[in-house]
Amino acid sequence: MHKYLISGCAGLLGSHLANHLLDEGHHVVGIDNLSTGVYANIDPRVEFIKCDMRNRGAVDSIVKRS
Repeated sequence: MHKYLISGCAGLLGSHLANHLLDEGHHVVGIDNLSTGVYANIDPRVEFIKCDMRNRGAVDSIVKRS
């Protein structure tokens, strides 16, 4: 099992990628600011963090703990 970090996990592509990885047995951490993505697209198995990718400090913190 691997751990993946997906930005834009509430969007069309990110949510489908997350679902595929989860179905393969991997752990997924997803970040999205929900400005265009939809929370309902996020599988409950995703460790979701609401975050804007432009916030470098927050993203660095997420990467370090993941």
